[in-house]
Amino acid sequence: MKLTGPQIKRLRLRMGWTICDLARRMAVTRACVVSWERDLTEPDEESCRQLHRIQGLLEQQMEKLRTQPLADRILTENNWDQVAHEEVSSEEFSWEQGV
Repeated sequence: MKLTGPQIKRLRLRMGWTICDLARRMAVTRACVVSWERDLTEPDEESCRQLHRIQGLLEQQMEKLRTQPLADRILTENNWDQVAHEEVSSEEFSWEQGV
């Protein structure tokens, strides 16, 4: 399924990329991306596949953010253990006592 110009632009913006960023990643010219976004031309089959892969990756990341809080994900990815509040003695943190 081909993406429309507005869909390509929305995808690019959701990725936080400039036109040049998308062009570089897809090995096309900046003018080519502009033409797609304005619906002047359509991406070829390979470019459509690349755009759909990018869209799939974005959706996976969005789903990950919806289902796993960012702090938990960072802790897990870095192999850090969470510490329960009860496990920390108040003497270690004088700021809790207003000092």
